[in-house]
Amino acid sequence: MRGHLLLTNCLEDEVTRPNIELALKESKLLWLDLQDTDEETLILLREVFKIHPLAVEDAREFGQRPKIEDYDDFVSLVAYGAHGLDQPLIEVHCFYAEHFLSACTATRCPPSARPATRSVGCTPTGG
Repeated sequence: MRGHLLLTNCLEDEVTRPNIELALKESKLLWLDLQDTDEETLILLREVFKIHPLAVEDAREFGQRPKIEDYDDFVSLVAYGAHGLDQPLIEVHCFYAEHFLSACTATRCPPSARPATRSVGCTPTGG
């Protein structure tokens, strides 16, 4: 999996299933910024985050309209964001719950454009 895992107090950890499961088990607040929606990512969303199968299926398909869908334990959001004046918009699929925010994009964003690192004032450590 490509992306970033940010934990409480801007601590960054390697994006692995065991690291994510441990953070969720310990009820740590986490922000997971994934740069693809391959099968491994979709399995993670289904099995670890317990995202509803219909929402996971939506995450597989890009080219959607912006929308917000409220499920029992999380909110699914499709939005578009810019990372440069002359750049095309980037479609982002987000899942928000009490202890996590998971964002998926189909394209690789430069580190300075990743919402997870910019909005909390953290400095990205990788590309």
